Amino acid sequence: RVGVLLCQRMHALASGVSCGRPFSRWRHQFGPPAHFELAWRSLNTPATPSYSSSPSAACASDMDFAFWATDVDDEYGEVGAAADGSEGGGVGSRDLLSALRAMDAEELGNLAKLRSFLSKKRGVPKTPLLAQAFAAELGARKRLPLLQATRLAEAAASLGGVAAVAAQMPSLCHRIAQRKSHREAMSVLITLVQMSDDLGASRVGPTEAEILSVFKAFFIGNHCNNPAEGPNPPAVAAALECADRLGCGLPPVMLKAAASALCTGLSGGDKPKSRKGLAGLVGGGRPTPRFGEAMARSAARGADLAEVNRVVASKLIENALRGESGRQALDEWLWQLRCTWDGIQRAAIDCGLEELLVERLQREWCNFDDALLVGFARLVQDTRSHRPGVWKSILGEMQRRLPTLSTEHFAHCVDLARKSTFRPSDPAFFQEFARHVGPILSQASPEDLARLLHTFCLTLPEPLFMSSLVVPHAEAIRARMAQPETLGTHLHGVLQALANGGGKGAGEVRPSWWRSLVLRPWAREMRTLTQLLRSGPSGLGGRAAYVGSMEAYIIGDVGRVWSQPLMAALQFAHRHPPPAFLRRALRCTLRQRRAMLASDMAAGRALGFVAWHLGQRTGQHIEEEGVLTENVGLPLASVARLMDEEEDSSLLLTARVGFLEKAYRRHGDVERVALLAVLKGLRAHETGRSLLRRGGEGMACITGVVDIYVDRITCLSCLGVLAQFKKAFPGVEVRVACAFPPWLPRKLPYERYYGVVNRE
Repeated sequence: RVGVLLCQRMHALASGVSCGRPFSRWRHQFGPPAHFELAWRSLNTPATPSYSSSPSAACASDMDFAFWATDVDDEYGEVGAAADGSEGGGVGSRDLLSALRAMDAEELGNLAKLRSFLSKKRGVPKTPLLAQAFAAELGARKRLPLLQATRLAEAAASLGGVAAVAAQMPSLCHRIAQRKSHREAMSVLITLVQMSDDLGASRVGPTEAEILSVFKAFFIGNHCNNPAEGPNPPAVAAALECADRLGCGLPPVMLKAAASALCTGLSGGDKPKSRKGLAGLVGGGRPTPRFGEAMARSAARGADLAEVNRVVASKLIENALRGESGRQALDEWLWQLRCTWDGIQRAAIDCGLEELLVERLQREWCNFDDALLVGFARLVQDTRSHRPGVWKSILGEMQRRLPTLSTEHFAHCVDLARKSTFRPSDPAFFQEFARHVGPILSQASPEDLARLLHTFCLTLPEPLFMSSLVVPHAEAIRARMAQPETLGTHLHGVLQALANGGGKGAGEVRPSWWRSLVLRPWAREMRTLTQLLRSGPSGLGGRAAYVGSMEAYIIGDVGRVWSQPLMAALQFAHRHPPPAFLRRALRCTLRQRRAMLASDMAAGRALGFVAWHLGQRTGQHIEEEGVLTENVGLPLASVARLMDEEEDSSLLLTARVGFLEKAYRRHGDVERVALLAVLKGLRAHETGRSLLRRGGEGMACITGVVDIYVDRITCLSCLGVLAQFKKAFPGVEVRVACAFPPWLPRKLPYERYYGVVNRE
């Protein structure tokens, strides 16, 4: 139906007959944009259609050549001739120009806008013929309204006709500088200037003076006495981005106008027109799109944002004090202020806002109850918008409230303090928490108890864990461990934290009950887990049983102390990777960490390194002349969002595991990505493909070594994946190393695991 209607409309236009209906209204017949995308996808791929048997295919080709006007060449010439009945190939430029001239100004502008939208958003290929026609029509229609003219120019540029449009840009700049009122046309022209610079056509485009005249009209124009008529924050961000990319300096008067536009956006202006524009910050107290980017770019150019920072700091605190009702607005504000870092290497929260925010927090902490304190700290952590001053204030307030913190919030405060990028490196900070935890250990829920012990296990070295936590509060811990049934499903988490924090031995500082209530129960769980990993999905009767058993542990890993013994029991860590491999892997991962900020979203992802050498077994030796696949070193990173969870799941099945409620998809972890790379290397070799197709018998003939390094502790899911790989390829030796002892001589500093901490 869509194809038939499109063909009817385009045939009328090609004939020079007006359909009497504006294009903007006609296109609404098709409903949501998904219909346009579906129509284009089906019409753009007419693979040798048979028109006699499929009338819709003929309509598709008509629309493809008459409306979209793709280039006429040998590939499409025969199809185009069959479509329109002509002897030549496809639609000529004369027919196209006559169709365009039959449109009125509104139809022409809307057609250009739709075609440009599809070209940029829907992956449509470049069509220089249509671009040249648009550019010619732009030059012919001297009285075309400004908005339609700029839309037509942008469409022609996006279709691959930047050079053709560049000659028209000086006149457009002049018209906009004279008009000084149409903000949308100015925005489109700024986009056009930026696009021409990207594609190398600026040498024949407008001069710097002409570009400055556009920016002057954009920022100042004739709205000096009415700020509400000026550009909104998203437009300011787009204009400043364009100026940055063009290397165009802006005078102070324009920067003052940009700051004024941001202030107007915060206040809503005199007569706000809609909640999507300037008034979006008033009723709901939420930022407009790209508000943080506009702040950061303005501050980077030296604009005075003192008033903007003051209002934004007030809005952040007001939303924080509203609790759950203001949580979403606070979350949106923090993301806006933080996410600008990716585009311009500077977050808006760094531009003088942090000092005001800290000052306001110091005055308002008395109005924060424990729940608001935890909620605010969690949002700051989750959005990674934290900064040294903000976290120093938050951690100081947590320390001040230690004696009075409720049981419900104590564990969350300790956990958030551990996760903070700017927490003190001195263990004395967490020793202070440990001294006040006594009553909490007896009253905490099983989940909070596991969270508390897990935090202290990760932040206190073994001697301090015992002397600061276990020995002073031995009676409270013994009472909880003597009744394991009261801990329910969180027993694994409690045992894992105690067994890793206190270590394997039974030294004098350990209580007498430590071995019977902690080490022996944990050893039983380790044996059960080892049997589960060895059995794999096939040994447990299917995927569902295996995944359910793995997820029932509610822990992410077995801890630093017990990972190596468990790997040795599974026979893929009884031998460490060679020192030369570890040195290359360390150099590679540390180089990446030094280039990464700890406040970046990617800082929490694991990095790794893999090398392998696989061949085919012939008797007792590997066939050296026919190596199936090898790689001397491949850097890796966890990339769950870019991976298919079902890729090779028959060989490498994962499970969603994590500590307590933080269960993550593990199909993109470093260890699994490394093994997928090995399988890909095998499939690239003809003999390797043949052996994989033969199944177990063929895979048993593959032998060699796979060395993997990861700068995190291997999780339960990856242990299972490694065990499944080892079971499928018994002749391949898998050697895994983590960035902790005993694989390394000592534990690395915090910044070597999570990136550079900028403490300025």
